[in-house]
Amino acid sequence: MLTSDDSAIFAYTRSTEKEKLAVICSFVPYKVKYNLPTDFVNKNQVLLSNYSHSNSKASNVIYLRPYEGVVIKRE
Repeated sequence: MLTSDDSAIFAYTRSTEKEKLAVICSFVPYKVKYNLPTDFVNKNQVLLSNYSHSNSKASNVIYLRPYEGVVIKRE
């Protein structure tokens, strides 16, 4: 688990020998800020979200909209 100190966000990673994913979910009715893990910064791809995204890459800081969930793959 990546965010034990923030009750608004539930985030964790899943890994295999070949790839690593970050699952980041907001459980609050307002926008929240989240800093991506350092190994995802500048080398990632947004695979899935319950909101439409304008780009397929996430910056080092993302702002989750109310109840947004994203799955990000490290490249």
